[in-house]
Amino acid sequence: MKTIQVDNVEELIDVLVALRFASPLPQGNGAAIVGLGGGPSVLAGDEMEEAGLRLPRLSPEVQAELGQFLPMAGAIFSNPVDATNLVSPEAISATMRVLGEVPDIHMLIYHLGFHPASRWGDGRLCSAEFLQPAIDALTQAQKATGKPVLLALRPAPDLDGMKDFLAAQEAFVGAGFPVFHSLRQAATAMARVVAWNQA
Repeated sequence: MKTIQVDNVEELIDVLVALRFASPLPQGNGAAIVGLGGGPSVLAGDEMEEAGLRLPRLSPEVQAELGQFLPMAGAIFSNPVDATNLVSPEAISATMRVLGEVPDIHMLIYHLGFHPASRWGDGRLCSAEFLQPAIDALTQAQKATGKPVLLALRPAPDLDGMKDFLAAQEAFVGAGFPVFHSLRQAATAMARVVAWNQA
């Protein structure tokens, strides 16, 4: 009988979340990460690889396709993909679909922070008016690619941000997405699930 080894209760919960909501289970350890901020994205790459996931390089053709609907100024079209928080849910869906067509990518991870700096301005993806469109966009991407979409939602340090975070977490879980509280937690859980699934 196959088992999944975890180191603590938090990892156990994350693995159970992955098993319950990641559908279908990824058929390999290749991941694509999309989200706001070069700093978190660079750290994400290190955390994914330390956990046992791979971040396949994007070909020039894929990068050019991403450039058609993601803002070019300051954007990073490597993997992780640094997508400004001002892009539309439609652009996020298109990004996920393009990445999901890469054979070596087996799961798609979208990360979003609720720090005050992430909530400045109108039309942010973490704002209430874009929550349902964002859910719809990610749902469409998951259906189109046949690969699981996961969320890493980073909690806020302030009360208003925490309210937005909790509302987003409830909505994404209600829509059937696995939600983790950091990219490291997502990486660790998914690496364990992939190893178990391939054993």
